[in-house]
Amino acid sequence: MTGRVEVLFCGFGGQGVLLMGHLLGLAAVAEGLWAAGAGSYGAQARGSACRAGVVLAPEPADFPHVTEPDLLVALAPEAYGRYLPWLKPDGAVVADRAVAPAAGDGRP
Repeated sequence: MTGRVEVLFCGFGGQGVLLMGHLLGLAAVAEGLWAAGAGSYGAQARGSACRAGVVLAPEPADFPHVTEPDLLVALAPEAYGRYLPWLKPDGAVVADRAVAPAAGDGRP
């Protein structure tokens, strides 16, 4: 890894969004990288919108929050629609077609 990489997981509470962010951070640290993360979820523990952002870098990050993700992992259509505009122009999306149908959003 040569530079900062931002990953954003998003979906609904109960889908493991915050856990995925935590596990990615732990895996990165185990590989000798620096990782910083922050999670956000609604008032309800299950069923409300949530997200987990993880910043990975070979050295400590100067700003530890995701602002323009390189990778968007979407587990719900609403989350996909909400966070797709955040994605870097050359960023990648991981989502099921039911979550992110090829609806001409301009991204492969």
